Amino acid sequence: MLTIEVTCATCGDRKAADQFRLWKGYYGRKPRIRRECKDCERIRLRLWRERNPEKVKAYHKKHFAKFPHKAVEGLRRLQEWADKNPERRADRILRRKYGLTLDGYNAIYTEQGGVCAICGKPPIPEQKLHVDHNHATKVVRGLLCHACNKGLGLFKDNAEILEAASMYLRRERT
Repeated sequence: MLTIEVTCATCGDRKAADQFRLWKGYYGRKPRIRRECKDCERIRLRLWRERNPEKVKAYHKKHFAKFPHKAVEGLRRLQEWADKNPERRADRILRRKYGLTLDGYNAIYTEQGGVCAICGKPPIPEQKLHVDHNHATKVVRGLLCHACNKGLGLFKDNAEILEAASMYLRRERT
């Protein structure tokens, strides 16, 4: 069987023709292979979407207003995938929010002995430990139970305020 190879105009790699999308043949023209491979196209489009979030939002709003059944169908398919792939979903969420893999989370969990880094208690059975991170640097500090994570958030991760609160709780009432 003969395999056709095409050179990508963006990356310059020679790849099999099935790694390229086809231009549809409009007005009687024959369909032809695009000059950019699927990988380069995916990267280019992702970068464009990151640089133009307002245009993407406007497009989705217009598109799903015109085709509301597609929005519902897309959400249904996404939920089905999430139900079938809970570990991959957790990995995606951790990567997107904290730059942390599921293996990294599990390593921190094991290192902490499966308990909260502040109070030392295990999480409620239905819950997982929350990832605590520095909001300025995005560096993960540890895993916390819901109450400790909420407490840090309410104190705005400010050590001085937390120390003042600790001194307040320790002082003698007279």
